[in-house]
Amino acid sequence: MKVVHRKCRSCGAKRPVQEMLINGLRAVCGDSLECQQSEAIKLINKAREAKDREYKRETKRIKEKYKGGSTSIRELTEYIQRRIFNVYIKLRDKGKPCISCGKHEHEIKNFRGWHAGHYLSVGARKDLRFNEDNCHAQCSGCNLGENHNKAKEATTAQRYRANLIDRIGEDKVLVLESYNVHKYTYDELIGIKEYFNKKLKKLKSMGNES
Repeated sequence: MKVVHRKCRSCGAKRPVQEMLINGLRAVCGDSLECQQSEAIKLINKAREAKDREYKRETKRIKEKYKGGSTSIRELTEYIQRRIFNVYIKLRDKGKPCISCGKHEHEIKNFRGWHAGHYLSVGARKDLRFNEDNCHAQCSGCNLGENHNKAKEATTAQRYRANLIDRIGEDKVLVLESYNVHKYTYDELIGIKEYFNKKLKKLKSMGNES
């Protein structure tokens, strides 16, 4: 019976398929941790490069529409939140624990990144989307509702409120909860964009790169 060989994508060695670790069209030496780690790094870098390309394309598209005055309020709002405000919040809170579970990165099992988590959700209170008191760094588990606090009595939202009071004071939390609903105008969004762009640049100039 003919033995089928595959070429390792890391070291280039040809080995029987029985000795290879195969994932789709990718094959690496099954007994070489170095080859497996090397291939994993390549995949991570490839995904990161693809994400960067997509980011640049989207940024270019938004900027071109913005310059031409054809960017909708919705597009401008999403652009500010995703590309400026969320990045600012995560840099501002760098080194702080999750606002909900109170854990630092090294204390969270299967940590998968920080999110800019809103106390009063964007869906419920769009007017507080860009309120700095209403948004803080939150681990992905708490933000996406995976609830790794389930053994505790308080829900993620209740934990967020309790920790938020400790961080900014109960008076400010009550102000958030009694806020009058407001719909942003296009001109207001332009002002918000410029405001947080300046704050973000200041943080980056201080060496707080993500």
